Formats: sequence, C-alpha cells, structure tokens
Amino acid sequence: MSVSLVFSSAQMIGLSVELLAEHRRFFVSLIYGLNLARERVSLWNDLRALFLQLGSSAWVLMGDFNVVRSPDERIVGLDEVAASDFNNCLADICMHNMVTKGYWFTWTNKRGGLRDNKSRLDRVLVNDGWLDLFRDSEVVGHAPGVSDHCALVLTVVHNRYKACPFRFFNFWMADSRFGDLLGSSWGKVVRGNPMERLSLKLKGLKPVLKAFHKQHYGNLNGWVMAARKNLSKIQRLCFRFSHDQFLCDLEKDLVQQFYALSQAEESYKKQKSRVNWLALGDKNTRFFHQKMNAHRVRNTILSLVNDQGVRLEDPSDIEDEILGYYQGLLGSEFTQKRDATVELSAAIQHKMMSPESVPSAMPPPVEEEVWSGDTVVAEVAAAAAEAYYIIRLFT
Repeated sequence: MSVSLVFSSAQMIGLSVELLAEHRRFFVSLIYGLNLARERVSLWNDLRALFLQLGSSAWVLMGDFNVVRSPDERIVGLDEVAASDFNNCLADICMHNMVTKGYWFTWTNKRGGLRDNKSRLDRVLVNDGWLDLFRDSEVVGHAPGVSDHCALVLTVVHNRYKACPFRFFNFWMADSRFGDLLGSSWGKVVRGNPMERLSLKLKGLKPVLKAFHKQHYGNLNGWVMAARKNLSKIQRLCFRFSHDQFLCDLEKDLVQQFYALSQAEESYKKQKSRVNWLALGDKNTRFFHQKMNAHRVRNTILSLVNDQGVRLEDPSDIEDEILGYYQGLLGSEFTQKRDATVELSAAIQHKMMSPESVPSAMPPPVEEEVWSGDTVVAEVAAAAAEAYYIIRLFT
C-alpha cells in the first residue's frame, strides 16, 4: 500500500491511497469540522475545490463533521442554515451517505435525563467512483466506550460475489433473434400434466436465455464503448472522403449497431436500477447506473449480528443464520391467530355495522385502495371486497 498527502487544512486531511497488489487507487478525506457554521464554510469550499481536482476518481469522506443533515439526526434542535450548507456541499460534490449499521446517533453529551442530547455528527460518505471500485463495503458503528463519539469502521470485502439469480431482461425482445430462439426452445415436446409441462419448459428455457445473453450481451458496456469508438473513426473518414459510398454504407451500419447496443444498455441499467418513473430514450444511462449501485449497496448484507451478539462476516455463516431464523419461525406457533370468518359472521348477526356506516353510494374497495405499495396481496384485497358485498347484503 502506498499513501501520500494531497491536501491539508485546519479541518481536513486529504490522502491518496494506492493498493499496489490490486492496482487500485482511491482518495480519502479525513474530516474534523469546527463547531460554528461560519467556520465550516471554508471546509465546504475546500471540498468543492478538491472535487474539481479529483473528478470521478474513487473518493471517501469520513470523520466528525460537527453538523447534521436532517431533524432525525439530532434529538434536540436543528440549525437549518448549517444543515442546508452541508447538504448543498454534498450535492455539489456528488457524495452519498454510506450504509451504516449499529448506532444511529454517533455523539452524546452523556448528561442523561432532560439534559441529554444525541446527534449524528460522524459519518462516512462516498461517491459513485467508490461504489464502482468497491462494490462490497459497509460502515459499522461501535459503542463509544470512554469517548463521547462512536467509532465508525469502514470495511471493504473482496470476492463476495455468487452466481446471480436469473433475470429476464426486456431488451431481449427487441433482438430479431429472440423470437426464433424462444420458439425453438418452447416448441420442444415435454410430458406431464399442464403445470409440469409449464415448469419443465421454463426450466429448459432458462439456460438457453442465459447463454443467449452471455453470447450477445455479456460485455454490454464494453461493446457500447467499442461501437462508439468504431463509429467515430468511420465518421472522421467520411468527412475526409465524403464521396466514398462504401464508407457511407459502413457508417449507416455502425450507426444502427451502436444505437441498438446503447438502447439495450440503457434498458438493462434501467431495469436493474428499478427506476420506473423515468422513460427510456433520453440517455439516462449514468443516472440508472448510479441508482443501480445505490440499490445494490443498500441490499447487500456483509455482516450480521446473531442472537448471541456475535458478528458474522463469512457469507456461509450469514446464510445459515438467516435460514435458521426463518426455519425457526416456520416451526413456531402464532398465538394471536384470529378467525376472520367467525368475527365477520358475528358482526353481521349482531348488526355491529349499521347500514349508515356503509353508504350505498360508496364504491367497493379496489386492490389499490386496500393495500398500496410493493406488498399488495391480491387475495387479501379480494377478501376485503367480498366482505364489503356480504355486509351490504345482510344490512
């Protein structure tokens, strides 16, 4: 490891770190913000200047910023001006909060009682370059001990990837070869009842689609860059030899190739980013890539604390702990079970719901009105609608 100083001020030390064995380089800024908001203005300006110097290089900020970002990060009071200055600076330098486990508040005045105050003054922030370079990283807040600040430990884990689950990508359907591929796989004769045949055909189609993706889209980002580079070369030649028909035809072919690959890349990243409100076609590839990185970091479990208080970091131990937890739930008795059918019958018999409580003009509930969000269960919504009509019938 090679470490060199690139910046130094009263509130920040900037370091360049190179992992020689892995040929990776990133930048670390160690922060100690001064107490007053006006004194931290120079820190925000230094960060903006350093951002212009580092560009998209992997960069992490860590330390005591002596300011919070929102009301939930402080128990008593909030300096809105100071929080706004901090948030504006982070937006300007494209920094995001690193996912942190453990203690939410990182500082306490240790006075207790009504005079007690806690704040989230310490944090770790990273840019998109860091998320690209270190996909598996997390921050854990530890107990403060004799200090009034919690210790934040940034951990980077290598080689944690397993085989990704199968995913159907929408851009496959825009490929002219996809229809024939689907027809040849689905047309194979399988035996069994209808559900067995469907299951066997889906299982047979899965490896075919994975091989198709690997062959034609396995290195999608690299192919898009290569297609752009080839197109640029041919277009420069077309400007020099404008009457060469061969170059003109070749340019048209390369334009179509580049367009198809770039559309596939944008669709791929949009689907993995799970951003549904933004339309395709506006070249939002970078935005989708950022969202995809953020989503991956949020949902990656690098460590877990079991019931005995032991922190598990080995992937197999984490997997066993999660499986064991849910297997235990499957074997346990739910003591608060209620019979909804009996309660509904009792409500109908004893007229607990009067006709006035269910106006005749009120439309029946629909699924979106019963439960909204990602956890909509169609069976519950249907049961609620059915109960509505039963009550209307008996009242």
